[in-house]
Formats: sequence, C-alpha cells, structure tokens
Amino acid sequence: MLKKILIAFSVLAVIAILAVAALFIWTRSSAPKTDKDLLNQLKGEVVFTRSNADSGYEILKYNFQDKSITKIYKCDGICDYLKWSEDKKKIIFYKPSSDGTDYIYQITPEGEDLQLIDNKKISIKDKYIQAENTKIKQGDLYLINDQEKLIYDARYDGKFYTGVSRVSWSPDKKYLIFIDNRYTICIADTNGRVTKLTNGKAFDWKY
Repeated sequence: MLKKILIAFSVLAVIAILAVAALFIWTRSSAPKTDKDLLNQLKGEVVFTRSNADSGYEILKYNFQDKSITKIYKCDGICDYLKWSEDKKKIIFYKPSSDGTDYIYQITPEGEDLQLIDNKKISIKDKYIQAENTKIKQGDLYLINDQEKLIYDARYDGKFYTGVSRVSWSPDKKYLIFIDNRYTICIADTNGRVTKLTNGKAFDWKY
C-alpha cells in the first residue's frame, strides 16, 4: 500500500514539474522580443512608471536616441496616469487615495520642482482614453480601418495572461504603444511588427 502511495505521489510530482516547465517555455516563447531594427526607427522620449522593491513606484524616462533609461522620481505609493504637459516641459502624474481622490502633481523631466496642482475625483474613463481606430478583442490588439487587422497576439487565456491594455498612438500616429500581459511596454507599427521597450506600466510619449 505504501509503495502504491509513493508511486502515485511520484507521478503527480512529475506531472506538476512538466506542467511548470511547459508554462515556462510557453511564457518565454510568447514574450515580446526586442526588435532592434524597429527600435532604431523610433524617436523622442517615453515617460513611464515601474514598481520597485519597496512596494512603491518610480517614474522613469526612456530616450530613444541613446536607448537610456533615467530615473526621475521615487513615489511614496502608487503613481499612475503619466502624461507630458501640453508644452512638453513637465510630467504630470496622479497619486490615488483610499477615498477615490486623485492628487495630481507635476514635476520636471529632471525630477525637480514637484508641485501639487489639483486634487479631485476623476473616473478611469476620463483619465484613460482608448486609442482611436484600435480595438482589444479577447486580449489581442487590432487596428480598425475598413476591417480588423491583428497587430498583436497577446496569447490571451483569461487566467495567467489577460491581454493588451492602455493603448495609445505615437505623436505622429505611425506607431502604437501599449502594455502586454507581463507589464511590458511594447511598440508596434501598423503592419504588426512589434518590439519590447521596457518593463513598466503607465506611460506617455513625446517627440
């Protein structure tokens, strides 16, 4: 009897190991890659957030000219919904509170002159607008012109991977920038060629 139990546990252990290995291989194979040729076509700067080891967030900046990433500001808690100001000289971000109020700050790209500029309750719909002529269907990203064109297959499964989010256009409307399942910021052209930019969450792009 004991022998049968040991054999059963051994079989279950092998199945579990194979399942984990299969998931790892699938994840690696489906993860976006860095397409250097596409990356070299891009210009400007992208500001974005990334969670850190202290359970807080950081605001960072990616520069396409030298492919550098610069840390701008370390947030105490969550920083979200980044955007460049209209004159492109400041970075605006939101810090949500437990009562639903968003505290809106601005800071320079050098991480200086932090200022609270407003505080109010704002709906997600007002803070985040889906990019025009795009559609997310079953987690995948489509471009909508005369018909749907698949731009990015997120390998959506509704469990481990929930698909694409936060889609917006580049300033010249030639590229789409979005977040995939793994909190990876990706960029795609309108032909469906995709490159990984970096790991992050909220973002905004300026030329």
